[in-house]
Amino acid sequence: MAKSPKSEPSSHAQRALPKRLDLTGKRVVVTGAASGIGRATAHAVAELGGSLLLSDMAPLTEVASEVKALGAAVETVQLDLAA
Repeated sequence: MAKSPKSEPSSHAQRALPKRLDLTGKRVVVTGAASGIGRATAHAVAELGGSLLLSDMAPLTEVASEVKALGAAVETVQLDLAA
């Protein structure tokens, strides 16, 4: 039996999260948002319709611009949560 070809998802968020997940009207706090898993989470939340509060010790200007371009409302707080 031949396998049918799988179509590639259009974004990482669609590949990693269930399609039924809709964050429209939800506010999500993402720590460590300047890089790595935090940055990827911020992108996924934006693609799923959520608004964001991003925090990190590093500057957040770049990631904030990226998620705003995806249509998300964004606020940022630069701080050290470990202190």
